[in-house]
Amino acid sequence: MKYLVKVTAIPEKGFRRAGFAFTREATTITVDADQLKQIQKESLLVCQILEEIPPVDDSKPQRNVAETIKLVMAADSAGLAALTEGETRKGVMDAIAKRTVELCTPE
Repeated sequence: MKYLVKVTAIPEKGFRRAGFAFTREATTITVDADQLKQIQKESLLVCQILEEIPPVDDSKPQRNVAETIKLVMAADSAGLAALTEGETRKGVMDAIAKRTVELCTPE
């Protein structure tokens, strides 16, 4: 499990813990459970957990590009947002851009 945390150092000069440099200005970082424990133990740091980041589920097979593009071209704006999340393949991103223009263009 990963965590998005905001950390502020109490000493004016700041210092390093868990591989990160902290200052009096709040720093937002992503850490794993071990790093979080180390930061929380440090009395000179103020740590606020903003969000738990769920582990990536690699067990689901990814749709091939052709299947994904068919879904993109049939999607409404809400469905398109869900398909966009985490997508990096160029062909799919091009289809998403095209569909976005179609959805934003008045008929």
